[in-house]
Amino acid sequence: MKAKVRQLELRPCADAFNLVGERGLDPVAVMLERGRQAAAAEAAREFERKMQRLLSGCPGFVGAEAPAGPASVGRVVVEPGLALEAIPWLKRRFHVNETLALSHDRGLCVELKPRARGRSSGRRVKVTFAKLEQFQFSFEERTPL
Repeated sequence: MKAKVRQLELRPCADAFNLVGERGLDPVAVMLERGRQAAAAEAAREFERKMQRLLSGCPGFVGAEAPAGPASVGRVVVEPGLALEAIPWLKRRFHVNETLALSHDRGLCVELKPRARGRSSGRRVKVTFAKLEQFQFSFEERTPL
């Protein structure tokens, strides 16, 4: 004869005993994920160093915030006197935002995105940049005292 299993014997002690099966961290999966993250971070650093070397050849180069990846936006600061030479140089190598911004008393800041290499199709790619912030102040008319 079969013995009856009593499952609900410890009902008042349900909080004290956690009898639910839980999965622990898989050490191999954790190591693989950390390796992927380290490889991605190293690739991003190498891409940024490559872009920094390339941007340093720009005429009138002052400084740069190189793009961290092929799809990210970077900024290069050029001297205002050499902007007419720098913009065509940058347009040959990057997608360039047409609007210029003044940097903190260092020069003109130009936004750019790297061009995608290795495309076999001759389609033109439309690249969009974020709009510049514009502030509008409301001046109230005051009556003379």
